Amino acid sequence: MKVQATPVGSPEEFNVVIQPMILEGDNLRLVPIYTKQDFEKLYETYSKCPEVFRWYPDGPASTLEEFVDLYELFQKDKNRHTFVAYDKNSSPERVIGSVQYLDLYPSHKRNEIGSIWIMPEMRGTYALIEMNYLLLFHAFDILKFHRTQWKTHHENIVSQKAATKLGFTYEATFKHHIIMYDGTTRNSMFYSVVLEDWPSVKENLDARLLAFRKQ
Repeated sequence: MKVQATPVGSPEEFNVVIQPMILEGDNLRLVPIYTKQDFEKLYETYSKCPEVFRWYPDGPASTLEEFVDLYELFQKDKNRHTFVAYDKNSSPERVIGSVQYLDLYPSHKRNEIGSIWIMPEMRGTYALIEMNYLLLFHAFDILKFHRTQWKTHHENIVSQKAATKLGFTYEATFKHHIIMYDGTTRNSMFYSVVLEDWPSVKENLDARLLAFRKQ
């Protein structure tokens, strides 16, 4: 898949440690979130499937105000970068979810893909595969990173299976890692794609996306 990466704004405007870019593939466009209006547009999609925040340490948002407050908090973290996912196959293009870079450390050439959520009807389609393809391509081929990680709740079996199918390798479980919004304790399972893995992971993701195009 050909990836188009277009710089937008400045790191200072977006309060992030990398150059913000719009990432575009065959089916999706990932756009850095910027304004309160972006949060509100994203909430319109989120409000139809609030259960997607079940595994978030901060928990679900029950109102637009809570949702905006949460994403504004994300924006204050320079090592976190939020994208809104648009489906190019709908007319007009519709928001289908969101994803973030976490733990962005260019000096150590590493980051994390996380806080992924996609509206239910898009699960099992090209959406998750292409979303991660775009982000991994950006990390390894543009930012020249050496490591991208994925971590998830020890009970989030869907996320664990998704990480493996996308080509991430299980590394370790950090016990008693996070206290969740409801007071329960989360063990975090860590997965990664590292520089030497990327060519084969990329090839596998390309093959899976090609299979969707042939359907």
